[in-house]
Amino acid sequence: MAIIIPLYRFSFTILLLCSISRVQCQRLNLMLSLQSSAPQLEHLKYYQFIQFSNKPLDNIQAGQSIHIQFDAFNATFKLSLKTDSKVFINEANVDKESETGLFGQFDRFRLVSGTLQDDDHSYAYGYVDEMSSYHGVFYTNQTVYYVEWIGLYANQWSDEQQYFIYRDIDIGSQKSVINTNDGNNQQTASSTSTSSINQNNQITSLLMNDTTCLAHIDIDRTFLQHYHNNFAYVISDVAILVQRVNHLYRRTDFDQDGKADGIGIAIKNLTFGLSDELIGINLNSTTISTTVTTTSNILSKINNPVEFFNRLTVAKNYSDSCLALYLTGQKFDKDVLGMANSGFKANEGICTGYYVNQDHHVASSNVAVVSINDRNHVIPFATREIAIAHEIGHLFGSLHDTNGSSCSPNNHQGNYVMYEKLVDGSKRNNFHFSTCSRSEIKQNLILKIDQLRPCLTQAYYPLCGNGIIDEGEECDCGYQSTCKDPCCNSAYQYLTDIPSLSQVGYNYIPCRKNSQATCGNAVVPIEAIGISVTFGLPIILVIVLLIYKQVKHKFYMPIYGEAGVSRSSHSDCRQSNLS
Repeated sequence: MAIIIPLYRFSFTILLLCSISRVQCQRLNLMLSLQSSAPQLEHLKYYQFIQFSNKPLDNIQAGQSIHIQFDAFNATFKLSLKTDSKVFINEANVDKESETGLFGQFDRFRLVSGTLQDDDHSYAYGYVDEMSSYHGVFYTNQTVYYVEWIGLYANQWSDEQQYFIYRDIDIGSQKSVINTNDGNNQQTASSTSTSSINQNNQITSLLMNDTTCLAHIDIDRTFLQHYHNNFAYVISDVAILVQRVNHLYRRTDFDQDGKADGIGIAIKNLTFGLSDELIGINLNSTTISTTVTTTSNILSKINNPVEFFNRLTVAKNYSDSCLALYLTGQKFDKDVLGMANSGFKANEGICTGYYVNQDHHVASSNVAVVSINDRNHVIPFATREIAIAHEIGHLFGSLHDTNGSSCSPNNHQGNYVMYEKLVDGSKRNNFHFSTCSRSEIKQNLILKIDQLRPCLTQAYYPLCGNGIIDEGEECDCGYQSTCKDPCCNSAYQYLTDIPSLSQVGYNYIPCRKNSQATCGNAVVPIEAIGISVTFGLPIILVIVLLIYKQVKHKFYMPIYGEAGVSRSSHSDCRQSNLS
């Protein structure tokens, strides 16, 4: 339920501001009038409408810099962004056909990422439309902010109420339950033998840098209806969701070697289900191909989540993709929001194809289903992305973090992504995998390594913390726990590690050279070879001296016994003593 701010609490403040500035008074009156007419949102305790005053952007080119500014929460946010469409494996614009009933145009170059000005520790992912309005996510000063389109939550809105903003702390508690179709939270991954596997192998080296899982995104008509058939917003919203989930996976250190493994997902193709049609998006073309099917229409009448999942996986063959993500607006029974195949099983999860399921039907085995409908209310963006990350986590081989385990702390930091009940995104742990999940996913990936190699692909994704010096980085020594390079600022592994604007040491920027260290031009720091600075220099000097003496002994020995012979005459002796 949204909090509507009582106007009388601000009567004195309004009078004071009006006496100072007419512009400030007008802006405040507008804000309060918008707030007083704001619809109540089920899963948010508070939010604010925002106005964008940026110049329209008719055309955007690859690599273009974009600056967005708006006011909210008594602050001015200045986003410094660049185009970023890496979430699509094939880069092309996606347009709609007029007969589909959808409206709006999606342009991949309007997908952006970046930071906030004057905050190198911040990040932002989003989409900028033709009017320079921004929707997406950004993080600054230990707070995650979400900017969304009000049309997803309301049937009517004005031009001044197009976009609203809320913080992670404004998200209300969820009571919905995430379940897999086979009750995998009662099972353990120990049923598969690991005796012949070297569990200490690094995942990235085993995968030979093929670390990207290509996803087929299927969007049904009930999902589109929640967006009022706004084609551009649907695709941009899904792209931002997938990019956020992708970043969560890529930054995770599954094999516990102190570096991000870089394992993630990218969008291979998109399909839209409209009535009895399945609209297929060809990402290499500006046209939309259409094939006729009744699957979407049949599924929209099924509220039992298990029946829905079984019907879907039998009807659709997703074996040409690493995984399939089916997004729906369907209201499932028992408050279920998601289902997925159990990736820890040999014949299910990422990179598996059609198989004979427990009902003796041939079905897809790499499918995750997520609904945005919780008891006829749309769940917030933060909860949507966690629901997607959770279900894909099952495909990668993770079980649930069961209540009462060490991986379900139930403290002020919250539970992790794979908790048995859906976490809402209001707590810091909600955007991280527990050690249990990381261990299970690592074990599953190693066990299925031969199956994964031909399925996964390479995709460039720069990431601070992966141990690779990517574009824009001065260095990369991994995460703080294992970084051995005193000349390089290590990456932050958790949001809680990132300092606030007021904390001392804020000049510390990850993957940049340490400005307070005296490192010179050395390529390999002393710590990197296991020698401390205190004792390392004397040892190195002794070694150099011994080498020098050995070389001198080898080449100049005939000279040592000859008094009065200058060192300039050693050339013949050196040549004659070479072996």
